[in-house]
Amino acid sequence: MSLRKIIRAGIACCAYFLLAWCANAPAVAAPGLLHLSADHIQFYYDRFLIRADGNVRLQTGAGITMTGQTFSMDLRLNRFLLAGDVGVQTASGSLHGAAISDFLTFDRTYFVPVLPDKGLPDRWTFIGDDYTHPVAGREMPGDAFNFPDTAKTSAFLTAKSAAIAPTNYVRFNNAVLSAGPTGLPLPSFFLSFSTNPNLGQNSLSGANADLTYPFLGSSNSISALHFRYDTINKTYLSFEQHVVSDRAYAVFSVNPFSRPSKFWNLLTHDRLNDNAQVETFTQLHTFQSGLSMPVESSQYSRVTYTQAFPKFYMQVNANFYNESLLTPNSTFFFGDPSHTFNAAHPFNGQISLTTLDHKLGNLPIYARLRYGLFYAHDRYGVQTYAPPTSTQTGCDNSGNQGNVCSGQSFKPYGISSTLWQNFAGLTLYTPSVRIGHGINLNASFSKQRQWGPPHYVDNDSTSVSASKLYGSHAAAFLIYSIDNVKDVYGAAQSLAYPSFVPVVGNLAYPGFSAFQGAATYHTLTAGTVFTPNPNFAFSLFAEQHTDFPRPIPFYYGRAPYDATADLRIRLSSHTMLDISRSYFFNYSNQTISPQWGFQLLP
Repeated sequence: MSLRKIIRAGIACCAYFLLAWCANAPAVAAPGLLHLSADHIQFYYDRFLIRADGNVRLQTGAGITMTGQTFSMDLRLNRFLLAGDVGVQTASGSLHGAAISDFLTFDRTYFVPVLPDKGLPDRWTFIGDDYTHPVAGREMPGDAFNFPDTAKTSAFLTAKSAAIAPTNYVRFNNAVLSAGPTGLPLPSFFLSFSTNPNLGQNSLSGANADLTYPFLGSSNSISALHFRYDTINKTYLSFEQHVVSDRAYAVFSVNPFSRPSKFWNLLTHDRLNDNAQVETFTQLHTFQSGLSMPVESSQYSRVTYTQAFPKFYMQVNANFYNESLLTPNSTFFFGDPSHTFNAAHPFNGQISLTTLDHKLGNLPIYARLRYGLFYAHDRYGVQTYAPPTSTQTGCDNSGNQGNVCSGQSFKPYGISSTLWQNFAGLTLYTPSVRIGHGINLNASFSKQRQWGPPHYVDNDSTSVSASKLYGSHAAAFLIYSIDNVKDVYGAAQSLAYPSFVPVVGNLAYPGFSAFQGAATYHTLTAGTVFTPNPNFAFSLFAEQHTDFPRPIPFYYGRAPYDATADLRIRLSSHTMLDISRSYFFNYSNQTISPQWGFQLLP
């Protein structure tokens, strides 16, 4: 068996065992499952309310069956009400009454029986599932038998039956979504309202619009189809599977599933104890028609382990790459020359120590230190100078033979298959300081050096911001930041960064030749945010960029000036529309950005 097949099999086994472990891990305990059926069931998404009418039948996890004519359940308050010729069948007998209300969280059931000997209703309270010992005459909540008013609310969907796991989820069967003139029939619709944050993890890349159809699930899993749109793939279909416990999760997805270029993602997380956790991310990329033999297949995996100590924490990262998992052939491409074989399979890892934030004496300044060790290996060379030009003969940049240039007096631009580097850094920052007139000031400074033969890299970042709130609905802010990056090779600086004059659109930019590995980026940002209510938000911010090297249109850098407006409007209780567009102040004849930004958000 080849190494690639072993790696692929190992990843598949790890994914299987992680998913199986999460699926069998204990979930948070919840009351028993409720099975509801009726002639007509409606769900109101904006209120998390279920309403049922006609021949209502409810079976509880304790084996109790209730029947009636009208039913409602508030999923947030975790209580239900059943009225109209109510019958309650238990293992010890049956009860008949006008209405029954169950406050599940408090384990209290309130019942209005009709006593044959009196012919008048009474009021009983049951504690737990004990329906043989009613407590008569006990005071009940004032709204125990009040049905919610749904006259001015539209139902999100209708169904014939539903399975309800209180505080966790509801699954509707034979549902009809309120969409279009006749509705959209669905075999099932699953809605999770669990408080477990692990169910909210996402392994899908961003899209302009995403309509999610969760069709299956349980208290610790969700299966969903995503109907998505973005400017690159246009309209496409994706799939995502969540499996969680209270301390771990695994999320698998295929995105996009209906396009040749597919990304198979697996995201896992396990909180081992209060001081340690491990995370993994694996992505398999294939280019294939349907599920046929791919003409491209590559893999990337990341493992991160974090361990906390009393005054610092340690983090270990490892990154694995396989640029091609396919068996090479004599042509070194598959299908056509656009799908080439790449033998590279680099690896890099890092271990870092970071202190917790410490206050510097009586000053309003906090400090954080970090140190780490970095290792990288690639048989084709991991440290690169500038790529060879067309005048350098005998160079190969395909990755098949290694990045080398024969017949040259200098070292190849791919040098050394192994790289060791150290890094150390410092971060200083101030908490929010009020300086008068309601203005809050924040400042931060960060410096890091990464070194190892044959060079070192310095990164400096300074930021100062001022912000002010105008009541509870508006805010304004001003930010000035400076970022410096310097890559130093000493005597080999001109080899690492040779003088180069880009030519873009038949126009030369000789100023770029002054760049020799040191860059500076100045950014001034001013903005405002207006949120009059939770259903509407508008923001506007403008930026000025003063950078070296100076930007080259359609080649390098940022426009000197830009402004972006963003409008967010709630379309329904569970959908918001985000609209944005930018303006570039005639930079290289660019005014308004060529495309609007549209996003549908939950």
